[in-house]
Amino acid sequence: MKEDVSLLGIVEQSFKRFVYQENKKITIDLALSGGQDSMALLFTLKELSNTYAFTLRAIHVNHGISPNADDWLKICQAQCQKLEIEFISSKISLDENHPLGTEGQARKLRYASLDSLKKGILVTAHHQQDQAETFFLQFLRGSGLRGLSSMQEFDASRLLWRPLLTVNQDLIKGYLSQKNIVYVDDESNSDDKYDRNFLRNNIFPGLQKRFPQAIKTINRSVDLIAEGFRLNQILAEKDFHQYLTGDNNLLKLAAFEEIERERLHNLLRWWLNINDLQMPSQKIISEVVRQVLSKKNDALIKIKITELVSIRTYQEHLYLVKTSTDENFEITWSGEQFISLPDMSTLYFNKQKGQGFNFKKISSKKLVVRSRLGGEKFKPIYNQPTRTLKSLLQDSKIPPWERAKIPLVMDANKVVAIPGFGVDFDYQVSTNEFGYSLSWDKSTT
Repeated sequence: MKEDVSLLGIVEQSFKRFVYQENKKITIDLALSGGQDSMALLFTLKELSNTYAFTLRAIHVNHGISPNADDWLKICQAQCQKLEIEFISSKISLDENHPLGTEGQARKLRYASLDSLKKGILVTAHHQQDQAETFFLQFLRGSGLRGLSSMQEFDASRLLWRPLLTVNQDLIKGYLSQKNIVYVDDESNSDDKYDRNFLRNNIFPGLQKRFPQAIKTINRSVDLIAEGFRLNQILAEKDFHQYLTGDNNLLKLAAFEEIERERLHNLLRWWLNINDLQMPSQKIISEVVRQVLSKKNDALIKIKITELVSIRTYQEHLYLVKTSTDENFEITWSGEQFISLPDMSTLYFNKQKGQGFNFKKISSKKLVVRSRLGGEKFKPIYNQPTRTLKSLLQDSKIPPWERAKIPLVMDANKVVAIPGFGVDFDYQVSTNEFGYSLSWDKSTT
């Protein structure tokens, strides 16, 4: 059977490949700017909805940049009304001094608005030239495989569908002309202060004049890069499961001895990505590998990868550690079930029979939760010697940066209880008495 290369045929093939599920109700939310591409996709999806009976909605985000923005909204609304398509609009405000600049900020706010308003699968009208432009921008930023693989036709994690990604813009223009579809012209497209416009207006015309198939071949290369990136992801996930310990914040240092450096770089990037961290430069990734491979014995390593997170080593593991001010604190306990601590962790007091500390034994009648100050002593077992908290922590497997955060329950200058270590012998309850045992939730730190 001959493949349908009409605009409707291409969108339908993409729909059946990524979106369609038999006997399941589907809602498709189109990001409708009013320009050529999104208007063509609006009419194409309307035709398709008559065959596949999905719910089609259109979402228009008004950036307010152009003096004609309100007119564009009216045109979009009128076209949707004509096609009997539900129309939703939203307006965003831009900050002139935003670090992302107008272009980057508008894109971020637009997607945030679209994501908040969508009910189903979000569809955008990015086409073949948009993909080529995105590749060039990522290339000029020195991006790795993730960035150079540019946009996916369907992003399952975001429920984001781009059915026109393989479509040449000439096919879109032909469809608009054939159907006599009204669309808006954004005058800002001619403003070369925006990087994408500069490429579109100055670089690509000359490139296509010399290499007529440039857009098509760039997209073919993007597909190959995306395939290579997916293979790297599969390899990284396999390595990660082998060297994963506890949770996603820990990696076994054995990986640095057992796999090649390139695989280490790949594994570290994957590890940082699943922890939702901004990707550091290649220089920082290489420095992490260099320092770990050259470290001696139990030497500790600390490498800052973002303003809020560092990579650290302790014993046989690599950790992701959030920045902490380690400020001293003191909080009076008045019988609450839990106390929120300054580092956003939570200390719980669980009333149980035969376990925990006996409040009746508190000599000062005032129990406080405070940070370590130094010199504290602790004796959880009667027939063992009293030990300094410092030596107790040194013998534990708690990383050094976590030791300063441990909350102490104190009776004046005496330690009553420590989460994870128990209750001092002088404050323990008998078998038939009720006491308070501690649990410390660090999940939000």
